[in-house]
Amino acid sequence: MKKKVSLVLVLSFLMSIMTFAQQNDNKGDRRKSFEEMKAKRVAYITEKVGLTPAESEKFWPVYNELQEKKITLNREARKEIREKMKSKETLTEADYEKLININVDIALKEAQLDKEYLEKYKKILPAEKIYKLQRADKDFIKGTFGKYGAKGVLGKDGKKDGKGPNDNKGKKDGQ
Repeated sequence: MKKKVSLVLVLSFLMSIMTFAQQNDNKGDRRKSFEEMKAKRVAYITEKVGLTPAESEKFWPVYNELQEKKITLNREARKEIREKMKSKETLTEADYEKLININVDIALKEAQLDKEYLEKYKKILPAEKIYKLQRADKDFIKGTFGKYGAKGVLGKDGKKDGKGPNDNKGKKDGQ
């Protein structure tokens, strides 16, 4: 009997270690994918905007600061939404109103951040490049996440499948 209990405990312990290791591997894979996506975004935006090395040196720290603030905002919103969703088995109309307001508040806060950082960009880049930045950023997000959800359309080799940011090569901006 003691051997069976010991065996069950050892197996349970091993299973929990394996589960923990797998979760950490998944986090590492997600982190790696996120870093790869960031690198592709930098390359894409740099090319589309036509950033010079001097502009890049000043621009990217400011851009990355804005992105981190947006990530934090969205992370906090997702946490709040998850808490509201978990707290009740069925949501009331008032609960849905709160969820809607959280989404609208986040959109407003992001728009305010965009406006704030636009002023910072104006100190680094001419208006034409800021416009191209706005277009390139939207095109990259749409091409990466658009129709296909979080998995995106960027292949491991960095090539697109015709539905991403590079599918407009040779066309003028806005066409």
